[in-house]
Order: sequence, then C-alpha cells, then structure tokens
Amino acid sequence: MRFSLRGLRTQILAWSVLPTLIILLVVAYFSFWTYFRVTEVLVMDRNRELTRLLAGQMGLELAEYADRLESLDDGRQRAPGESPMPWLSYLDGHLPYLHDFDSGVVVVNETGIVIAADPRRLDLLGANWSDRSHFRRVQTQPVPILLSDIEHDGPEDHPVVAVAVPRLDDEGQINEIVIGLFAVQSHTGSAFYRSLLRLDLRMESRVYLVDSQGRAIYHHDPERVGTDVSSQAAVQAVQSGLVGAWRGFDGADEEIVASYAPIPHTLASLVEEESWTDLRRISLGYIRVLIAILFFAVLIPASIVSIAIRRITRPIKNLTIRANAISRGELAQIVDVPQGNELAELAQAFNQMSSQLGSLYGDLERRVEARTRELSAMNEIAGVVSQSLNLDDILAAALDKVLELMDMGAGTAYELEPGSDTLRLIAQRGLPSEALSQRPEVGLDEVVRRKHLAEGAQVWQQDRFPSRSLWQALAREGWNQVVMIPLVCRGELIGLLNLRARSPRSLGEQELHLLTGIGSQIGIALENARLYREAGALAVMAERNRLAHDLHDSVTQTIFTVNLLAGVIPALYEDNPEEAQLHLDELGQLTRSALNEMRALLLELRPAALAQTPLDELLARLGESTAGSARMPVHVSADHRLDIPPRVRVALYRIAQEAINNVVKHSAADQAWIRLRRRVVDDNQGVEMIVRDDGQGFDPSAALTDRLGLSIMRERANDIQATLEVESAPGGGTTVRVLWYAEETPVEQQMPDMAMSKQRS
Repeated sequence: MRFSLRGLRTQILAWSVLPTLIILLVVAYFSFWTYFRVTEVLVMDRNRELTRLLAGQMGLELAEYADRLESLDDGRQRAPGESPMPWLSYLDGHLPYLHDFDSGVVVVNETGIVIAADPRRLDLLGANWSDRSHFRRVQTQPVPILLSDIEHDGPEDHPVVAVAVPRLDDEGQINEIVIGLFAVQSHTGSAFYRSLLRLDLRMESRVYLVDSQGRAIYHHDPERVGTDVSSQAAVQAVQSGLVGAWRGFDGADEEIVASYAPIPHTLASLVEEESWTDLRRISLGYIRVLIAILFFAVLIPASIVSIAIRRITRPIKNLTIRANAISRGELAQIVDVPQGNELAELAQAFNQMSSQLGSLYGDLERRVEARTRELSAMNEIAGVVSQSLNLDDILAAALDKVLELMDMGAGTAYELEPGSDTLRLIAQRGLPSEALSQRPEVGLDEVVRRKHLAEGAQVWQQDRFPSRSLWQALAREGWNQVVMIPLVCRGELIGLLNLRARSPRSLGEQELHLLTGIGSQIGIALENARLYREAGALAVMAERNRLAHDLHDSVTQTIFTVNLLAGVIPALYEDNPEEAQLHLDELGQLTRSALNEMRALLLELRPAALAQTPLDELLARLGESTAGSARMPVHVSADHRLDIPPRVRVALYRIAQEAINNVVKHSAADQAWIRLRRRVVDDNQGVEMIVRDDGQGFDPSAALTDRLGLSIMRERANDIQATLEVESAPGGGTTVRVLWYAEETPVEQQMPDMAMSKQRS
C-alpha cells in the first residue's frame, strides 16, 4: 500500500486518539466478524447445494445401471401367453451387455433365493439372500435400489455393492429381483468407479461415498475404500438421512467444512470435505491490515476524534451493511471504492467476491435449468413412444413431439427396411397429404450418407445442401434448414427423422446432443415394436400349426374313417344287413366322437369358457373324446358341484388330459378310469383326482419323465400348490394321483414327497 497524504494511515496519524482507537477496534472486529460469518454461511450453503446436486447426479448415473437391468426382463419377454426365456439362458446370451457389472448379475425370487446368475457367478445359484439389505429394502418398498450397503457376495467373499431392480406382477407383488454387483475396490479400473471419478470434479474438495453402516464405498484415499469411517462426525450426521453442512475438526485435527447428502433411491450417502484454513486464508491479510491501522491510530491527537470517526468508519459501515445483505442471500452487492486509501483494496476484494458469488450461482442455475429442459424433453418423448407397440403409431407420435419441441415447420419419419438401405416413409407433417404416395420409398444414400449419421444428429443450411436431386427439390420448395435425426438401437440405424424449417434457427452442440439422445430413445421403442410384431406373427403361426396337428390327429382321422364306412355300408347292406347295421352303429359312434373332439378343440380355443366349465363336465368330455378317437373305454366318475377355483380347475383338467394322452400313446391299455372326489383332512377341504389304466406300466426309476409328460404334470401341480404321485410297475398299469387343498398349506406339509414316483410291489 502506497503512503500518501490522502491515505488511510496518514488520516489515522492525523486524526486518531485513544477513544477513536477503541471505536475502531469495535468497528474493525464487527466488520471482520461479519465478513467471517458471511463467508462461512455462503461457503456452507454453496457446499451443501453442490453436494446435493452431486448426489442427485450420482443418482442419475446409477439409474442408468438400473435401466440396463430392467431392460433385461423386457428383452426376455415373449408374446402374451408364452413363457419368457429362462433367466440362465438369457443371461448367458447377454453376457457382453453385463460387462460393467464386474461382480456378476443374479436373479432372486420373492423369498430371496438366487434362481439365476450369469456365467461368471454360477456359484451363487441357490444362495439365500433374504438377509441382504437391498433385498429387505425392496421387500418393504418395491422400487429399484440404485446402490446397496457393502455385502461380501463377490468372488471369494470380496466386498460388493448392488443395484437391485424388482419385477412386479399385475397385482404389484414382487415376482423376481434382478441384481447387478459391483466390486468394492481401491482403484478406478471398473466402469462403476470410473463413473464416480467423473463426478468428482472439484480439485479443492475431498469426496467419499459411504453406505448406511458408515463403510466407505468410494474414498479420496484409496486405502480407506471398504473400511469403517463411521467415527467421523460428517458420516454420523449424514446417516440421519438429511442434507446439510458442518464445520469442525476431522480425525487429523484439521479444521474443515463438510457437506453431506443422501443419494436418492440408494442406501448410500455422499460426504464432501474442504479445508477451512484454505477458505479463510484471504481473511488473514485483512487482519494484518487492521492491526496496522489500529497501531497507527494510537498516535493521532485527541482534538479531532469526532471528524476521524466520521471519515474513517463511513466506508467500513457501508461494507458492513453490504456484508449483512449478502448473509441474507442478496448477492448483488457493490460498495463504492474509496479513492486513495487502503480501504480501496478491501472494497475491491469485497466487490470481486460479490461478483464471483453472483456469477457462480447464476451459472449453477443456468446449468440446472438446461439439464431440467433436457430431462423434460426426454421424459416427454419417452411418454409418447411408450403409449403404443405399433411401429407406425410410434413414429408418427414421435415426429409430432419432436416438431413441437424443436418448433420446426415440417418433417418426415422413415423406417429403414431391415437388411437393406431403403427408407420407407411412415409419417409426414407440414407437407402436402399426397407426399406419402408420391415417394413412399427412397434410398438412404439419396437422403444422407451413413457416415454422417454415425456422428449423431446433423443440421444443414440451404447454402450447404448436397447436390442430390432430393435436396435440390427441398431448396426449390423454400426449405432453408434441414435437421437429420438418426433412430439408432444397439448401434444399428433403424430409422430417420427429417425436420425442415423455412426460417433457420441456431442449433448448438447441446441441442444436437439432445436430439441424438432422443433418436436413440425412439430407436429403442421402434426395435421393441418390431420384436413385438415378430413375436405376434410367430405366435399366430405356432397356434395354426398346433390346430392343424390336433385336427389331423383327431377329427380328420375320424372323419376319414366315417367316409370309408359311409361308402361301404350301402353295398354291404344288400348282402349282409346285420353286419351293415353294426357298421351303422359304429358310424354313429364315430360321428359322435368327431363332434366331441371338435367341441373339445373349440373349448380349448376359448380359455375363458374352459375356466368356467365344471370340472366333472370337462372330464366327461375328455373321456368321450378319447373313447371315440382311440377306441378305448374311459370310465369317468366325478363328484358334482365341487367348489374349485378356475385356475385350479384348468390345471387339474390339463393334468388329466396329459395322463390320458400318455395312456393312449404308451400304455397299450384296454381301458382307463378317471375318478374325481371330495377330500377332507383335518378340516381342510380338498379334491382328489385319480387317473388309472390297466396297461403295460413302466419302471419309474428308468423312465424318461420328459417323454411321458411327467415333468409337465408336476409343474402344473406345483403351480396350484397340489401334490402329485405316480405309481407304476412293468405289467401292472399306472396310477396318477393329484391332491389339492383349498387352504394354502405349504406343499411339503401336505405330503412328504411332493412329486414322488413309487414302484408298486
């Protein structure tokens, strides 16, 4: 600071006395205390908000892993009515997709038993995870858990954290939970830790991530990863589940400012530390200035104290007022800079601090606003494309929404034909209605080169339009700007959105990046629609084949026999009327049998009617149909008016149907019996069904259960919590017994062996 006649030190030497010194001490102390408090409040508010935003961003990053797990089950599903692909096969086929889960992906059922795992973690099959924190949390609140507590479920009991996504049935109950595992490690070699490292951008702060037990999932000191840090005050504070900030001493007696916040939808929390000594270092210079000022004030004569107070304290008072305004949240505070004295430096530093704080908060608000707009746009697109599984409807709706978001004048939506470079026009907006019929198909190269689309969404101005005829036609029509949005799924181009505008608008890199993300989201919806359409076609074809097979094996054979008899009887009647009469009786029996078989097929085509028909009537029809087609008597004895739920009724009928089919195909029996009766055991109402034949039997220990349909019958019995018993011996016939109780008693308590096969002595 330069010495001058108008300088502060000169004024103190000229005007100060001891009373003035006391007043200056009070004013200086209050000013510095106010500045210190304002700085503390602003820093703690800033750190608390930044930590909360960082925790939210971590939640968004982790949500991408949850979306990846959720997409596994979506891809595993097939057409309605068909069973999904088994988890083990599906996980085995999608192992590259699960690479980021470096400790494996498993599936547990509603009781916590591991029922499937990817090929890296087959050692976990059958393990009981009902005591895991993430399993208990999902059981309490059936929503995805983006990050769990540390568990020792990795290879060789290595600590891991998990992302758990529940799969719910139509009633909102948990069917299965898909769990992805990340290894807890002290380096950043995994995708999970690299994503955490990307978020830790503030060089002056120290960040660590802890679970609900106070163990470090991620720490700025790699040696402390996986250790217990719950003794630290900030960790104890964040375990309350609140967002806050705290100033105190860490374990090394260093004064710090610690901010903390829980990460949404996880069991983890984020703690960020910053050295308080570094933050207040700038204030130490002001203390030295004040000491120098007070030292020289002792030498000032007492005669002019009042003038000295007014002249010296006016800028300090103004600074105090502005500092108090900042502490109330009014950041835009500027003080007048005194000319020619040392307070100018303090005023300039204060003004600079106020300007930087305002700029920081303004930039933060702009970033939050931009991110909010992007997320809002993505959510709107997701809401539109998820309303239908029809490919044309998805493209039309997506085109409308993108035009609305981008405020463009017109647009077209194309589907890329699989295995070709032909674009098929699906929808158009803002163009003549005959556009769909004029150019319904166009080559991809006529519109845009693949290499351009590989870079994401692209924008062309009229002066840069390619020389191809299609683009020149757009220029003649008055379109001055064209935006191409590739629709991509798993890295493959499957469609294209073409947006047009007569008045060009500026599109920055951020908007083009957003459009690229929208194109990927629409592409995923289109791929799902294609898969749904292909699955539906396959289901229709399978059902047609099944009906053709059933008609050929049953009704067609019977009608063929009827036709032969009808042609023989007239000629036979003249020679042997009695034998002709026998054939007429047989003809009538075959006709009734064909009618019963046709009724059975029609009944199976209507599942609702099958579930509503009484079980005794279903079994009677089954016996009549089998007797007519297989020429084998089936004796049916069933109690009437049995109170059986529709689901159980259908399952028992299917078991009887499978058992009778086995009798016809394998037993060489002369006749069969079906018995259905009511059973009561210990006040539990139940039903017993027995299917028996007098055929050749088999050895249960050597039988191929899949060939005889036993595994299918057991699965149906397990589905309704019934017990199944099969008794057979070579030459002794076969008996299938099913027992079901109305009370939902565990299957293992109803019968010691749920699906036992005994060899009759």
